[in-house]
Amino acid sequence: MINIDIDSEDDKIDDKDTLSSINGNGSSEFLQNQDLNYEDDEIDRFSENLISSESDSKCTSNKSLSTKKNHTDNSHAIQANSYDIIPTFTAPHSTSINIITATSCMRWIFTGGNDGYIRKFDFFSSINGKIPLTVAQRHPFVDSVVNAGVLLSYWENNDSQNSLTSISTNSYHKLSPVYCLAVNKQALWMLSGIDTGVINLQSVRHDEGRILATMKKHISPVSVLELSSCETKVLSGGWDKNVYEWDLNTGVVSRSYDNHTGQISTIAYRPIFPITITSTSNSIKNEPEIDLKSELNKTNNLLKDFSDSIFDNKRVKKKNISNSFKNINDYTNDSNLNNELIQNKNEFIVSGIDGSITIWDERQLKHIAKLGIPNGTPPWCMNACWSADGKYIYAGRRNGTVDEFSMYSALDKPLRSIKLPLNSGPVSAVHSMPNGKHLICASYDNIRIYDLNGSSKIPFLIIPGHYGGVISSIYIDNTYKYMLTASGNRGWDGNYTETLLGYEIECL
Repeated sequence: MINIDIDSEDDKIDDKDTLSSINGNGSSEFLQNQDLNYEDDEIDRFSENLISSESDSKCTSNKSLSTKKNHTDNSHAIQANSYDIIPTFTAPHSTSINIITATSCMRWIFTGGNDGYIRKFDFFSSINGKIPLTVAQRHPFVDSVVNAGVLLSYWENNDSQNSLTSISTNSYHKLSPVYCLAVNKQALWMLSGIDTGVINLQSVRHDEGRILATMKKHISPVSVLELSSCETKVLSGGWDKNVYEWDLNTGVVSRSYDNHTGQISTIAYRPIFPITITSTSNSIKNEPEIDLKSELNKTNNLLKDFSDSIFDNKRVKKKNISNSFKNINDYTNDSNLNNELIQNKNEFIVSGIDGSITIWDERQLKHIAKLGIPNGTPPWCMNACWSADGKYIYAGRRNGTVDEFSMYSALDKPLRSIKLPLNSGPVSAVHSMPNGKHLICASYDNIRIYDLNGSSKIPFLIIPGHYGGVISSIYIDNTYKYMLTASGNRGWDGNYTETLLGYEIECL
């Protein structure tokens, strides 16, 4: 965090207008305005501190505008009319890639495969072309894919019970396929699922891969892990058709969600609405007629309220400080300020491979609703997602369609079915875009970006790079500038290309 020392003698004035006035009018004007400019600089630095992540981590920036994630201005993505998505790097794995996850700043990305290894890549070295592909490696891909993924390290996804009880270094450790991963925003620790039903808590930054704790409740492979925004709890789903909520402070199950009819394929919290984060430094510097001394006193009280509300369910009280902090207070809910959306801590969906989709509210004992399967639609759903505003649910189906459900209409049948071209194959992954107009649909043949409001005969564009394989995971960073896709069947059915692809997203 940024430390504000009001007694420091080393502070300097950075404002260019102030410096120009000093040079032009002499030192007398500087002496008269020194205290005013100094306090103005303190307010600037405090506002950045209020909405920035922890700057002592390598994953966060001192200029970051977030309390939980490393964020930049994403208004371009929310207001975009369309997106141009181009692949730039690839990382072949020689195994089914079942899951992708990354740190909030996208410094490191992690993949898990059927071979039982967790791989750690340097994202920015990969996308900037530190290691280019050879001519032979570039042959299967489009011309824009010229860079190779930079692998930093990898470690085994061991059966944790055998690892913890084993003393001899030569003893055999059973490797488990990696079906799910969940990583701390700053990559201090990671959760991974085991095929025996165990969830491992592993260290990442220090002594990476070391198992720190285990959580056992499932009786079959753990297929989904979904961290809450506060990272004090996690939802897990498995092939035993059960969903559990874990308290990460104690490592025990705090609640179970029952009555699911299929192996769990998706768990996703509901977003509330998209917001735009922009820099507030200019607005603070240009704020007219501010009582600076009273403002500094009020900001101390605001900081106290802001820090105390990190792990409770009370909305942070709005302080009438000045318009400088208005945009902070307007979008602060439970002090979790997400770049693309504010996450609802209570409502989430659970989808099963049998096509069932259930809406849960943690405040209710029973599920809120179960979404119906249309007539003639195969009972199958490998992935489902929310829209950016949380008003719609999209579910990929085996017959090459995506069902759209509205939260404000009957849930026993979809609002509409988005049909992809014939012979597209099963839709194994979907991801909504922040403008609310586009949906990324990954089918067996290609990845498409579908215009939900389009009136043309062909309302989609094909995203180059992938072809002829099941897509197991789509990951888009918080700024919507980068996208990752992985090909794998997640232990179910389907052929795959064993390839991780990285894309750059340009807003149009």
